[in-house]
Parts: sequence; C-alpha cells; structure tokens
Amino acid sequence: MNVPEFLKLSKFGSGANKEVSSSSLKDKSTEQKKKSKCSKGTVTKIYRRSSNGMCGPLPWSILPIFAGLVPLIGLAVTYAIAKTSCHVEKWIFPYVSYTGTRFPELMYFGLLLNLEGFFGVVIVFLAWRYYRHLGERGGLNNFTLVVGSISCLGVVIVGNFPVTYSKVPHYFGAALAFILGTFYTVLTAVLSKRTAGRSNLKNIHRVKIGRIVLAIVMCLGLVSLMAFAAYKSTHPKSSPEVVNEEELLKPKPNGSCPFYPNETRNIDLFGSLVEWILTIGILICLGMYSYEFKAFNAVKIILKQKNGEMLERCPYDCDDDDDDVTVGKQDLSLDETTTGDEIVINISCKPPITKQQVCDKCQDTHVTGDQGSVTCGKECRTEQQEDMERMVDKYEKEHS
Repeated sequence: MNVPEFLKLSKFGSGANKEVSSSSLKDKSTEQKKKSKCSKGTVTKIYRRSSNGMCGPLPWSILPIFAGLVPLIGLAVTYAIAKTSCHVEKWIFPYVSYTGTRFPELMYFGLLLNLEGFFGVVIVFLAWRYYRHLGERGGLNNFTLVVGSISCLGVVIVGNFPVTYSKVPHYFGAALAFILGTFYTVLTAVLSKRTAGRSNLKNIHRVKIGRIVLAIVMCLGLVSLMAFAAYKSTHPKSSPEVVNEEELLKPKPNGSCPFYPNETRNIDLFGSLVEWILTIGILICLGMYSYEFKAFNAVKIILKQKNGEMLERCPYDCDDDDDDVTVGKQDLSLDETTTGDEIVINISCKPPITKQQVCDKCQDTHVTGDQGSVTCGKECRTEQQEDMERMVDKYEKEHS
C-alpha cells in the first residue's frame, strides 16, 4: 500500500524542494490559532510553503553558531575581568580555567560553561540524528553520541568546580572535556567522510575536509598537552617562594598590578596556548554543524512503548478554554491537493458529541450519541481507519 501524500510531508528534510516538512508550512488561514472543529464533519486547512527553511523564528543552523561563538565571547569577557582585577598576573597568558577562578569572573565562567554543556548535548544529539538519517544506524554513530555527551558533562564539571577550590573534580572534568572532546572530533570526521556522498548539501565535501583537518590538529594538540603535563610534573622546582596572594591579587593604588613570582611562567605559556587551541577546536567542531543542520527544518520527538510501538494517546485534545477538539489519526481521513505554493488539506472526521463526553470517557471507550460516535482507543474502528493507522505507524517506524 502506497504512503499517502500527506504522510510524505512529515518526512525528515533533506534539502530537496520536492518534499516539504509540515513544520515549514505556515497556516495563512484566519483561524490559525483555533483548533480544528469536527462539528461539520470536514475541516479545510490551507498551508503555504515556507522558503526560508526555518522552524519558528530561527533555523536550527543558528544553534551551532551560537554554541561556538558565545563561549569565545564569554571567555574573552571573563579574561578581561580577571586581567583588570589582577587575578592572572601569575602567567604570561593564563590557562582557560584560570580566567574564571576568583570572584567576580568566577560566576560568569560557571554560568558560561553550564550553558555550553547544555547546548553541546543538544547539538551532539541532533548530529547523531542527522547522521542516522544519512544511514549511520550502527554502533559508530551511537558511540559518537555517548562520547560527545560525556565530553559535555566534563565541561559542566569544570564550570562548577573551580580549580582554586576543587582541583580533583576540576581536573577530572577537564580530562573528560579535552580527551573525549578530541576523540569526538575524530569520530565526527569519520562519520562526515562516510556520509558526505549521501547528503544533498552542495558544499558538504568541504565540511568533510574541514573536519578531517580539525581532527588532525586536535590530536596533535592533545598529544602536546599530555607531553607538557608529563614534563611539568617532572620539572625540577626550586624551593617555592612564600607569597602573600591577598596583596598580589589586587591592584596597587595607582591601578597597576603587582608582579607575581612564577618560575614556570615561560613553559606555562606553551601549555596555556595548547589548551586554548583545544578549546577553540572543540567549539569549531560544534559550530561546523551549522552548515549540516541546514538539511532539516524541524525536529520531531516520538514517544514509544517498551515494545517499540508508538505510545497510544487520547485522539481528542480537550481544552478548557473552548469546545474545539483536535482529531487523532485513527478517527480521520485526509484529502490533500497542491496548487502552486498552496497545499489544501481536507480533514474529514467523526464529529464529537460534546466536549465533556469526550473528556470524561476517553479511556479505551466507545461513546455514542445523536451526532455520531467518538472512538477513543483501539475499539470500534472501521477497516479503513485501521489501514490508515497501520500506514502511519509503518511510515514513522521506517523513518524514525
């Protein structure tokens, strides 16, 4: 049995003009904010194709740009605050973590990394779903999702455990962020190479090359950072000089910062630069999804039961504000026609008796009345309705 045209509207977007995501259609009807009424048996909805490829006010491709640029701007701000407060005079150029270890920059640093960890997880998940759409349904893509998610967890740990107060949790989070973050860039380079030929995006091969180059740079940076850490741990140190940090971490009366003695100042410069390269590399890895995410317009979440079937729900959505009801798929039929840029969908359904009857008895019951019948659940369905539901379930399973 062929899938009806209206089902094809919900297919995951691939950038082609032949298929239009239902989320990219804008209702131009004057009844846009009202729910579909079944009192007359048929509802006509008119949609217009949207050419801007957006889901709501902003496209999904904005999210990777936001997750890539905002941390850079935020870290520049925390560094400026720390520098003017004389909190980073110990280094020629501080490590990333030391731009937010003391008040007031500590608060902004923690907030920034918490937000970045959250947005990072969202992007990692969308990337997993994107590669899955391109045919990567095996263990590599799933493993990449796990690695990326744990790396984002490390970012959150770094933000919530400052190095000056909790070194062990901080270094643990930094290890997760840098090591797994680098591993994630390598995995995404592999996935990009494997799926580039299946994508309809015009410049996807340039993105593939960019990810491969980035993965090489990240691997070299991680190896350099680990070698630096090993060298510094064995670097001979003279007896430490006793310093009064309360005096060294605040400006002088003339506004200048006091000199902070640090015998490893020069070699620390190398370590801090490598650490910044790794940080920026991870942000670039996330930001590059901005181009790949142009392949889709909407994200759909499907609830499934333990047996893999879609979660059953009441086919009528009862709202206390009005007497309208939203129709479920098992109690409707759709007739879709396309004219130019307009898509006209006629929805025919069994009219509900009253809103109260539907709301009170929508638990696998069959309600009858003068105006017809309302089916809630799996009882009393016609053969045509069952065929339509099987088509919808089969289509959604194949493309989920």
